[in-house]
Amino acid sequence: MKFKTDAGFESSWLQGEIRTNYETLVACFGQPQEGDGYKVQAEWSIKFADGTYATIYDWKEGDSYHGEGMGIPAEQVTDWHIGGSKSQAVTRVKEALNEFLSKNCYRAPAQLT
Repeated sequence: MKFKTDAGFESSWLQGEIRTNYETLVACFGQPQEGDGYKVQAEWSIKFADGTYATIYDWKEGDSYHGEGMGIPAEQVTDWHIGGSKSQAVTRVKEALNEFLSKNCYRAPAQLT
């Protein structure tokens, strides 16, 4: 599946969620962009070949939101939000991850929620 990361775009909102680890996201989509310094620690902005835009981000997980020592570092987050302007963003993110995992880790599709 073809996609481009760091594809900045104007607005997105929550379309769904995915459960996976930070390392898998980095391996598939590259290093994240810094978040907003408050509610988001790490974020990927992605444009897929069909024109679908998606963001993957943690939401209200880190110290900047919960207070020093009370949050979860981005590298330990396993519940990620998927943003976009349409629900197709969730489908594309899951397809890209499943394709990456099937080529690089094992043959069965990932069980992504």
